[in-house]
Order: sequence, then C-alpha cells, then structure tokens
Amino acid sequence: MPAKPPYEPSVQSVAREVLPGARLIAGGPGALRSRVSWPVVARSTGLGLLEGGEAVLVPASRIVDILDRLEELESAGVVMLALAGEPTDEQISRLQIGRLPAALLPPDTELNEVRAEIERFIARRRRELFATDQELHRVLVEAAIAGTPAEELVALAAQRTGAIALLDREGKTLIRPRGARFPEFLLQRLRTAITDPRTSHVLVSGPPQSLVSPVATAQTIRGFVALVDVDERQLDAQEAAVASLASACAIALSQEPSPMLPSLTEVLSAPPAGLFTGASWVAAAAACPPSMVLGLASALNAEMDGRSIAVAVTLESDKLVLLAATPERFAWDSLVSAVSVRMVLSDLRLGVSRTHKGPEGAQEAVRQSLEALARGGQDAVTRYELVELEALLGSLRGAEAFVRARLGPLMDGSAGNSELLLTLSEYLRAGRNAKEASDNLAVHRNTLIYRLRRLEKLLGIDWRDADEVFALDLALRLMDGSPSRFVRIDSGSR
Repeated sequence: MPAKPPYEPSVQSVAREVLPGARLIAGGPGALRSRVSWPVVARSTGLGLLEGGEAVLVPASRIVDILDRLEELESAGVVMLALAGEPTDEQISRLQIGRLPAALLPPDTELNEVRAEIERFIARRRRELFATDQELHRVLVEAAIAGTPAEELVALAAQRTGAIALLDREGKTLIRPRGARFPEFLLQRLRTAITDPRTSHVLVSGPPQSLVSPVATAQTIRGFVALVDVDERQLDAQEAAVASLASACAIALSQEPSPMLPSLTEVLSAPPAGLFTGASWVAAAAACPPSMVLGLASALNAEMDGRSIAVAVTLESDKLVLLAATPERFAWDSLVSAVSVRMVLSDLRLGVSRTHKGPEGAQEAVRQSLEALARGGQDAVTRYELVELEALLGSLRGAEAFVRARLGPLMDGSAGNSELLLTLSEYLRAGRNAKEASDNLAVHRNTLIYRLRRLEKLLGIDWRDADEVFALDLALRLMDGSPSRFVRIDSGSR
C-alpha cells in the first residue's frame, strides 16, 4: 500500500500560515510540498546537527555563508530557507538555481519569534492532521474490511474531499461520484502524470490542480486515486485523505474475486479476431509470481493493443503464455522494456516459439515457448530456434552420464579446470582455429597451445580423431550449450 504522508505541515502551508508577510523567491511546486519538522535559526556558531526537515531562518549577516552551503544543506535534508534581509539580485539567482524553497522576510523580522511561531504551528498541525487522517482512515479502511465495494468507498471519500475518482492503470476513469465531472483534458493530464507505476502522491499542476496516489494490491499496481481541484489551503489534509482512500480501495479490490485467465482450450475455441488469420503468430512465455499474473497479463495486453497486434493471454504450467499475431521481425526486447517499466520489474524474461500458421500448432508453440524460457538463462528474450538443439539433446536418456564420461575431470568446479573447460568450448566454437580461439579468449597463442596439451592429458584427447572431437562438442552442447554453469563466459553462450 502507498506510504501515508507524515503529519508535519508542508513548506507551502508554513509560508502561507506563519509567514504571511513573506515573499517566495525560489522553489517549485514539488519542493513546496516537502514537510517541515522544525525551524532552526542560522547563528554565527553554526546550525548544529541537521536531521532533515529543517526550515532554516537566516539573518542578514548569515546570507552569504548560507548561500555557500546550499548543496550541503540540500543533502542534509533542509527543506526551506527564510531570509531576513535584502539579498542581491545575484544571490536571488543562486537561490533560484537550487532546489530549496526560499522565502524573503521583512528586514526587521525577529527570527526567534518566527521560530517559536513555526514550532507552535507544527505542533498544532500535527494534532489536526493526525486526528483528521485517523478518522477518515478508520472509516474507510473499516468499511473496506467489512466488504464495502470500491464504488461506495469513493462516494464516502468524496463527501469529505470533493471530486475524487478511482482510475485504472492506464488513467481511465473506473469509479467517480455521481455528478462529478472529469473533462477529457484533465484525464489526459492525469494519464501523463501516472505513466510511471512508481508514482506516489504526485501533485499535478493545473488549473485545476490534482493529487494522484497509487492503489496497490499484492505488489501489483491496480490503479490510482485522483483528487481534482486541490485547495492549497487544505493540501496537507487532502493528501492524507487521498492516501487513506488508496489504502481502502486496495483492500476492497483485493477482496474482489480475480478474473481467471482463459485456458489454451478456451482460447482455441473462441480465438480473438485476427490471431490465427494473419500471416503468422508466435507464443511467448513469461515467469512471474502468482500475485502478479493478472497485472502482467494486463500490461502485455495493453502494450500489444498499443501496437495493434491481436493477442490472447493464457496460463500454462504456472507460466503466463502470450499468443500474438506478431510480424516476423517483431521487437520483443522493446516489449520487455515497456512492460518492465509498467510493472516496475527488473528481471522480466520471455521465451518465444517459432512462428506458426493457423491454430493447429498451438500446443507445440506453447511447448516451444516454455522450453525457450527454461533454457534462456538471464537473457531478456530467448527464441526457441537458439535453444532447439540443446532442448533436443537434453531430452536424450543417459545425457548426464555421456557428459561426465567425456568431461568429468574438468567438472570439479576448480578455477583451473573451469578455465580449461572454457578453453575447450572456445576452441571447438572457433572450428579448432587456434588464432581465432586465442583472440576470443584474449590470451597469447602459446597459452592456448599449452592449455590444449593439458586437455589432451586430462581427457585423453586425440585431436585427429573426428568422432572423438565430435563427442566432446556434443558433451559441451548437452551442458546447456556452454560451460556457464561452471564458469562465467563473457564472450557469449554456445
């Protein structure tokens, strides 16, 4: 669930409520929403230990020193500067280049009094925000736990906050209170703001200003809560309300029965239009935790829909399988990147089958995609053509005994033998061309010759015996096509 905002007032509310005579001279909307924990007066003895969240009150005599420490203050977590004095145009420009909000106070301001007033305001606002947030959070969450549907939760929150809605992952309106209007230009602005699934408590510039917070269930972003026409005077309380509704909607959505993905048989009995009628189609398998299956299926559907490609998503052997009428040179890597951004995934991998025509080869296509996924290593996309021989050889009985009979002396995992195993692999890959193999291994040719002689002794190789050399090559291929399970190969796999 999204993190709830802290109960400190924002920089914007401190400037508005406590420093009404101040003039903001630096700081964008995002920085103005930072939370103020306590005020500190910049004295000649320094600022003391900074823990983050400080509003630093700067007398005229300390402006130059503070400007020289802007980056240090930002790194320490200072959220605001309030300057009593008349900074020069150059000093104001330096402040505006930085990220810290800065307010200009009248020159005769008594900073100790301002500090005391900010402290009282922070204490009062903490009590107010905590009480308001806890009440609304309790009402919404208790209602969600009791089985109240998301529609009623949104209506309940709208009674206290105004125009609020539940959006899906694409920024389309799912639920909104009766009578509430969300113009298309506003929805488009919200969609732009939430293209990144990691979005959290974003203030979308207006007019009208909007607040957006994600709704997450079981590590999957299900949608977003959006509050329209934000009242800057109530920004702190409204942000807390949006977070509470997001938490309640997450509970409500997690209790709803999840739609089941169709089986392959169901897809074949009623295939989507255009899936099997085009020039060709493929199957692509992906592995993901059960809690993310529906989210990943939705993301794949959305990306393919955006590319105008007919698809069907099914679940086979606990793996998500996509059947897609893709063109022959489809950019699968681009699809993986786009879906990874949507789902905030760092290890999404696909196994892709050979191309097929018509629905007759569906079972075989699914098998090929699962085989490619299983044998693909860490590559983002593995096509079945690249692992087909390995898959065939790996299915032979006695494969392990065959490998150990020929490569056993090199399979103890030691650094020296792993190096020899790599040398053998590269030498055979290069067609027993010593120069090419030594270049691939980045070693001198004499080093390669020395290693080959050691291999002759350890394995009893007769390089003139074609059958024996073929058996060695076959043994390496049976080891998933490379000795990578024993040693890392930077030059690629077989």
